[in-house]
Order: sequence, then structure tokens, then C-alpha cells
Amino acid sequence: MNKTLKTVLAVSALSIASIGMTGCGTMTPELLTTGRTPSQEHYKNSRIMDNNTRTAWDDAARIFFLDHNMAGTPYPMP
Repeated sequence: MNKTLKTVLAVSALSIASIGMTGCGTMTPELLTTGRTPSQEHYKNSRIMDNNTRTAWDDAARIFFLDHNMAGTPYPMP
């Protein structure tokens, strides 16, 4: 190997090692995002899960006609 190739390999190895150790320059590794704290992220995910669950139950009720009155009910239907 010539000297130029060794230099390029050494610089590449140092660059990859430094990026791998610093996480691409992230100075706040405890944050999942740069705009929210872990508690805010947990709250957002809880709201999303709650909304998705309610939507799934509503869809199931529509599929199985659980949200409609039965045709054989003795009560007047609007």
C-alpha cells in the first residue's frame, strides 16, 4: 500500500469511529426528538394509541351493525 491510501484509510476509520461514538453530533442523547421531552413523547403516544383504539372499536361496531337498532325491537325506532 502506498502512503496516500494508508492516509485515506486512517482518516476514514477515524471519521467513522468519531461519528459512531458521538451519534452524528447529537448533544442531547436523552431526548427522543429535539422538540419533546420523554414525558411529552409518552403523552403523545398515549393519545395516539387511545385514538386508534377507539377508532378500531367504532369500525368494528359499524361492520357488525352494533351501532344500529335491531329490526325486531319492540321499541319505536326514529
